[in-house]
Amino acid sequence: MSSPFARAAVGLGAASLLLVACGSGGDGDSGDSGGSGDSSTSLTLTFSTTQPSFDWGLIGGVAKGAGFFEDEGLDVDLETASGGSAAVQSLVAGQSDVVTTVPSDVMAANQTGGADVKCFDANTTGFNLFPAVPPDSDIETYGDLAGKNVAVTSPATSTIPIMKAMAAREGADPNAITFLPIPPGATAAKALEDGQVDALGYWDTQYSIMKGLGIDLRPVEPAEGVDGPTFALCYAATTEWLEKNPDQAEAFGRAVARAYVFIKTNPEAAARITLDMYPELQSSAGGLEEAVEAGVLQITGRLPFLEPVDGKIGYVTDAQVDNAIQLQVEAGLIKTGLAADDIWTDQFVEEFNKIDQAAVEEQAENYEE
Repeated sequence: MSSPFARAAVGLGAASLLLVACGSGGDGDSGDSGGSGDSSTSLTLTFSTTQPSFDWGLIGGVAKGAGFFEDEGLDVDLETASGGSAAVQSLVAGQSDVVTTVPSDVMAANQTGGADVKCFDANTTGFNLFPAVPPDSDIETYGDLAGKNVAVTSPATSTIPIMKAMAAREGADPNAITFLPIPPGATAAKALEDGQVDALGYWDTQYSIMKGLGIDLRPVEPAEGVDGPTFALCYAATTEWLEKNPDQAEAFGRAVARAYVFIKTNPEAAARITLDMYPELQSSAGGLEEAVEAGVLQITGRLPFLEPVDGKIGYVTDAQVDNAIQLQVEAGLIKTGLAADDIWTDQFVEEFNKIDQAAVEEQAENYEE
């Protein structure tokens, strides 16, 4: 199978967020969680990244590679885009049906771009873009970052305004934090060792990679009584597409819910499926078994942030969404005025969870290439 990450990123041309959406998939019966019918419905899923990884494309990739989309009557084409904003634009331009993106991109598109886009399936229900420090560091909370140097991937990363907003929530001066662009991995470890930086501002899978290099880290937590960030990644679609294609939305959610159960049950099998779909992931990790080992490390690092909320896969509470919106306001990234139901709907979640989890667990446990 050729990797979708080897294709060109989704071409957006002069598409504007003001365009009216018209998804590429038509109405159709999605089938049930036990298997598809005789026909399948085409659907385009776009990942908001141009590079393969064990995080952004994990659940969607396994849903396709393990056959869950096919079981649900969906013929899913995987595409890529250069970031969340471009992915959301591909929705409103009719080039994608569903995208993976961070909720902040949905907020910005709806508020400033004239889009009508909603998250309908919560992928990463916890917040995985947290700062981390060595175990013996005196930095405990976000407020402690004031006066410190923090390594980030780039000056444009979305983690900077979030860290600053969280420091401000704790009563610290957010402008007293210095951010230095340093690539994660061995370079960041050296910067910590040499005292060039005091903390790292990356995310869970990057910390897992560093753990594989023997670098021990712990997360920086919100101060007691301070609400921390939540709800980091979702599947989004236009409201028009969701209204026209509820069966497809439900089938999609069941497939990715089954993929989540599969991944949690057998991370090694999930890593092998992901590597089979994206063989270029092996290039930086040596041979296949080394790549599988590296993949398992990243997957197990991500799993705590994928946990069901209130026992429901793909669900987050309105309180979580409201907090995510408020933090973006405090970070200066959006204006006030958005409500939870402007960017999130849970109308399909009950259907997502109508799956035979025991059967998926058995399939994962008995997985053979």
